[in-house]
Amino acid sequence: MPHQEDSRPIPPTTMVFDGTSETSSFSVAKWGPATVATHAASASTHISESVGNTVNGVIRDAQAMIKARYSCSLANPAESPVCVITIKPKYSESVRAALEKDEIGFYTKASYNSSTCEMIFHFLPSHVHSAAACEFMKMLTTHLDLLPMNQQYRLRDNATIRVPNGFKEPDAQIFLTGRGPKDPTLVLEVGYSEGMSDLRLDARRWLSRTPPVLLVVLIDIKKPHTTGMPTVTVEHWRRTERRPYGEFIYSEVWPYTDNQDYRIRLDYIFDTIPPQFITDGVPHDLVIPDAFVDRFMSDIRVGWLAML
Repeated sequence: MPHQEDSRPIPPTTMVFDGTSETSSFSVAKWGPATVATHAASASTHISESVGNTVNGVIRDAQAMIKARYSCSLANPAESPVCVITIKPKYSESVRAALEKDEIGFYTKASYNSSTCEMIFHFLPSHVHSAAACEFMKMLTTHLDLLPMNQQYRLRDNATIRVPNGFKEPDAQIFLTGRGPKDPTLVLEVGYSEGMSDLRLDARRWLSRTPPVLLVVLIDIKKPHTTGMPTVTVEHWRRTERRPYGEFIYSEVWPYTDNQDYRIRLDYIFDTIPPQFITDGVPHDLVIPDAFVDRFMSDIRVGWLAML
């Protein structure tokens, strides 16, 4: 049975990052501007109430803070910290552009919300996160390419997409040829440093603020409490008349063996479907056989073991 979850919509301008809130999976420590670099190496999550007074000062402090956190993540590869910095909207684009050119861009995923002035950096585990994002999209596109359809699409990862009140970077996306990467139809978000509740906020943000997005696929990788393998939960979120900000239409924990076939309706990827792929008014599913799902989960296992 699909997992049941409260899918009441949240306002499209709201992003909650309060450490005491049920919608957030991480705690918050606040530092003044003089202590950002000093304390960045000792706490798992940070908010700097102010970083610098000029563009260059903001960029310099942000780089120092993020690099200090990254050093901590290298010391404990099984952890994946989140770095949250309060930055004024007038500085956000300059910081984003500078960090994209810096080495930081290779190991973080960033988003910004001007209504809260928070820029969030998720540190990407090099093995399990990459395995989930890359192998899932490979599995999906391999079977899309087998369909005798004229629909042309492109795959892209880690593209910065502007949304109202800021910007976001999905782990991967599919967009139709002719539209460009700024208008994806399918978005993938993989969570390891953030919990499922935060991923669901991401899904609602995509669906409420980016009209071309038809489906958001969430993959939550939850670390085991002691030993063993992480739990992998896959959810589909879609905009509906009842839930204009999105609700889940599929939620399953995937085992490491003996999976069932995985299905995604074609109209969740393409906005127009050829008649031969519609029966009684219902678009056909893209069907990925169980053996490929098992192979995907095997890649997750290999990625996890490589981090231990």
